[in-house]
Order: sequence, then C-alpha cells, then structure tokens
Amino acid sequence: MRLHEVRVCDTLTLWLVTSLDAAGADLATTYHGRRHIEADLRDLKQTLCLDVLRSRSAGMIRKELAAATIAYNLVILVRKLAAAEARVEPRRLSFARVRSLVKALLPQRLSAMEPARAQGRIDQVLRMAAQCKIPHRPGRSYSREAFVKPTKYPRRKIDRQAKPKK
Repeated sequence: MRLHEVRVCDTLTLWLVTSLDAAGADLATTYHGRRHIEADLRDLKQTLCLDVLRSRSAGMIRKELAAATIAYNLVILVRKLAAAEARVEPRRLSFARVRSLVKALLPQRLSAMEPARAQGRIDQVLRMAAQCKIPHRPGRSYSREAFVKPTKYPRRKIDRQAKPKK
C-alpha cells in the first residue's frame, strides 16, 4: 500500500491510499472523476427506477435490467447528439429532462413512420434536448451527505412520560 499526499490548494490536502503504482497527481485526477460515476449510478437507480426491482424471477430481473440499460444508453446517445448540436459538454444537459423528452416525443416504433417524418421527429427531440442545460452555479459546494428517503406515513412520536389509559 502507498500513501499519496496531493496538495489541492494551500488549505486542502488530498490523502490517497492505494496499491497502484502511479503518480499522486494521476490518482487525484482519477479520484476527481468519481463524481461522474456517482451521477451515472444515481441516474440508473433513481431516474430509471432501478433502486427497487419489481420482478421476482431471475429471468425477469435480467430482462428488467436489460430494458433499463437500453433506455439508459438511448438517453445518453440523445444527450451526446444534442450536446454536440448545442456545443456544450454532454453532462451539462440534464439526464432526467432528456429522458422525459425521449419518453414523451419518440414513439415506440420509429420504423413504422415514413423516413422523413421520423427524421424530423428525431431532429425535434435533439433541438429540445439541447435546451435542457443544467445551470452553471460556480462557487456552490454542498457537503456530501446521504439523502433520507421520506417514509410513506409520518412517524408517531410516542410520549414515554405519559401514563397509559386504562
């Protein structure tokens, strides 16, 4: 194991423990990219509702995961094409909003449409997706914390001091 000390700025030092034989700066760059992986997992779990699998058999779970992966890849492709049209980085476009556009505006079977009409619909989706930019908010930082899922019913507070009714 190796301990790498990477000075991020005057007041911030990043300590990385790894068994990899690489420079500390390269490891810090890789570590910085973890936020993209976390965002992709959030998109899969929350936006595509993979946090709870509803299937009961192994075969149906495989099909559910395959369908969600296909949907994810389609949204990522639309987001990349729209970002190229808007000349922005693909991650500047909201995954959830692009997914909503794809779900609402692309019919189940584009192949059933005449080619000119299908291409027009795809171009419309790309133009609209290019407008789904996430606002740039420099200087904002939030502490990393787990979001608590709301319960379906409010919890009752039991007064332990109160005497039970007879």
